[in-house]
Amino acid sequence: MTGITIRAAMILVLVLPVVLLSCSHGGGPAVEAVKDRIDRGLLKGAWASGRAAYDFLIEDDTIQYEYDTGKRPYRLKNDVIIVDHGPDLGTRKSRIIELTSDTLILQDIETENTEMFKRRE
Repeated sequence: MTGITIRAAMILVLVLPVVLLSCSHGGGPAVEAVKDRIDRGLLKGAWASGRAAYDFLIEDDTIQYEYDTGKRPYRLKNDVIIVDHGPDLGTRKSRIIELTSDTLILQDIETENTEMFKRRE
C-alpha cells in the first residue's frame, strides 16, 4: 500500500466508528421519545379558539366539547390525541404542535388543518 492509501485507511478506521455512533444517538427512538412526551397536567383544562366560551375541556381521560353533552374518551400516543367519537363518527386524531401553559396548537392528522387554542379559566 502507498502512504496515501494507508493514511486514508487509518482515517476511516478512526472516523467511521465516531460517525456511526453519532448517527445512532443523534435522532434515534430514545431522543424522539423524550421529545414527544406531553405533560398531561399542562394539557388538562378548557381551551378556546377565540370565542368567549370554550371549544373543549380536557380532563384526565375524557374530552368534553362545547357542542356535545357527553364526554368522549381519549388517549395520548406520543404527541397525538386520539378521541373516540363512537361507532358513527369513529376516532379523530390531532397532533400537538405546541403546548404551553396558555397555548395549544393542534393539527388534524386527516386534513392537516392547524388551529390555535388559548386556555380558559
